[in-house]
Amino acid sequence: MATVKKRKVDAECRLFQEKWTNDFFFVEVKGKPVCLVCGEALAVMKKANLERHYSTKHAKLDELKGPMRVDKVNALRRSLEAQQAAFIRPSSDRENITRASFVVSELIAKKLKPHAEGEFVKECLVAAAEVLAPDKLNNVMKTVVSTINFIKSRGLNNRQFKELLSELESEYGDLVYHCEVRWLSRSNMLARFYTLREEVKHFMEMKGKPVMELSDGKFLSDLAFMVDITKHLSELNIKLQGPNQLVSSLLSNVKIFEVKLRLWQEQLERGNTVHFPTLQEQKPDVMTEYAGECAKLVQAFDERFHDVKNIQRELDMFATPFNVQPSDVPDKFQMEIIELQNNNELKAKYNNLSLLDFYKLYVSAEDFPILMRHALKFASLFGTTYGCEQFFSKLTLAKTRFRSRLTDPNLENQLRVASSSLPADIRCLSKEKQFQPSH
Repeated sequence: MATVKKRKVDAECRLFQEKWTNDFFFVEVKGKPVCLVCGEALAVMKKANLERHYSTKHAKLDELKGPMRVDKVNALRRSLEAQQAAFIRPSSDRENITRASFVVSELIAKKLKPHAEGEFVKECLVAAAEVLAPDKLNNVMKTVVSTINFIKSRGLNNRQFKELLSELESEYGDLVYHCEVRWLSRSNMLARFYTLREEVKHFMEMKGKPVMELSDGKFLSDLAFMVDITKHLSELNIKLQGPNQLVSSLLSNVKIFEVKLRLWQEQLERGNTVHFPTLQEQKPDVMTEYAGECAKLVQAFDERFHDVKNIQRELDMFATPFNVQPSDVPDKFQMEIIELQNNNELKAKYNNLSLLDFYKLYVSAEDFPILMRHALKFASLFGTTYGCEQFFSKLTLAKTRFRSRLTDPNLENQLRVASSSLPADIRCLSKEKQFQPSH
């Protein structure tokens, strides 16, 4: 009797199709289809299996269409990649150790110096540290925060430190506390700590808890770089704050900062610290690591604002309608863009008014219906969470333990008035009420 060979699924050479990611929320991981939503891996790379899993467990995702579906897929894919990175890190550490040994070996071969020479040994250790300790700037932050906490969190230490600063006639009377919630405090805190580094060093030695890093030139250079780069980031953060900011202007500030970062990277690679005055004081021998930190920031900004940059063309049509090429915009906008760009009166008004006033006063829905709908869409986008944060700040001010009798309706009405940018029509409101004289 003839034996029937068992069919092997692995031998069927089924290939994953990219369209399945958008259709069924699956990606290929090590030859297996993995669901982006629940993380389940299926045994067989077969469309029917993927479709059955999707329809039975995640059918509600059918509501997502077009760009919203693509955004959801991208977000889930990034989440999966982050989970995988957590398991890759240990092997990455082993690779870094191996790479460090080769870096040091290359230095030994190139320099042709005795292995016992102090400066040469130091150079080798620095090269190895650059490979093995890429997060050294985080270590700088931990050292600074722990030192400040030791001084500020204890009343006696804080009073004694203030007295020391007074005796030494220091420029400042105290350190600045750092709070993770208040991100902008990081820049001020680092700058103050750097200025008072000698006083802090002296005080910690008096307390029997010396901070050895404050005697290390490399640590002080890293600290100086942190002072300068956080100052630049704080300046950007301030530009991104405030009410009534349009997405187009916010993205413009971000792109300007990215150009600055690339310039700083190139300058630091050449040893130019003109835009890093605090770092310039330390005169470090090696600048390439700080150029690398700028490169990391460029990459972080690019990943963070990738989604917004994808709508750059639509933003340009809204923010700079006179500069876009009609052939580059979607077909439905082309005729109105041509009419707008060739109207000299509107061009003059655009140059002399704010963007919102220009659209409100001179771009009518009758003459430019498609452009007006487009402008309303992008003018109503919330570019930042500033409005939400401001609202919650007002909520905490209004709802305190001293106002426990304040009812929810009254609180809601009070917050509506406090947070609205529209003034109340007092004259109209007073006309609706009848004056009641006292008897």
